[in-house]
Parts: sequence; C-alpha cells; structure tokens
Amino acid sequence: MNTYRLTQNILDEQLATIVSLPKIIKENDIGYLKNDDDTSPFTSKYIRTSIVPLETQDLSIGTCGQDHYSGLFLVEIFTPRGNGVDETNWWIDEIIYNFPKKDQLTDGDVTVYIEQYTAIRGQLFDNYFKGGVTLRWSSYISR
Repeated sequence: MNTYRLTQNILDEQLATIVSLPKIIKENDIGYLKNDDDTSPFTSKYIRTSIVPLETQDLSIGTCGQDHYSGLFLVEIFTPRGNGVDETNWWIDEIIYNFPKKDQLTDGDVTVYIEQYTAIRGQLFDNYFKGGVTLRWSSYISR
C-alpha cells in the first residue's frame, strides 16, 4: 500500500474517534448517498474526506535515508440548508481539537505529524451548507 493511502487511513481513523460527527464518507467510498428522502445529498448530514499530496522530498543520498511526504487532508462537512451553521461550526471545532498541531499519529512504520489546520469558510448552496477543515500533515518514511 502506498504511503499516501496509509497516511489517509491513519487520518481517517483519528477522525472516526470523534463520535459526535455525522456519517463519514472516505475518499473513493461509494454507495451511501442515494436519491431518496433518507440518504439524499440534500437531506443528509455527512462528512467527505480526501487527501491532496504535496511535494515529496528525498532527505539523503543513497539507499539508506528518509523520504519526506506531505499533503493536505480535506474534511468537508455537508448539512441540509435551513439547519443553521452552528452545528457545522461546532464539528469544525471538534475536528481541530482532535488534531492538535505537532501531534503524532502512528500506525506501524508510518508516523504522521499535524503541522497546521485551517477552518474552511462555509458556503451556502441551493440545498445544503458546506464547511470544513484543511489539515496540513507531513510524514517521514525510512528507506
């Protein structure tokens, strides 16, 4: 499994520890949202996560060194229009609280460091409100 997929799994698992969040749809997951009254994208509260890789760096010459990986972990929160923004903003605060800066999340050989976070300004669409958090992370993998 590649480093970015491992990193995303670590971040998704940390996000899943926040029990107050609505349904989390991980990147490349399908099948939750349907065009019916119960699970429509316009009537359901849900979170969608994705990862954006940034530049990879070799930190040494030769076969024994470290590779530095970095990227953004996007957490987008969707709520039906008309529910207000307080709940979305509260979830944003909960996510930031559970991903403190300089925190280390480790699973096996991969350790992820949270470098910074940014709350995404909410946007109101015809049928839903979207807000979220962007987490900048880095990891070092020994070769």
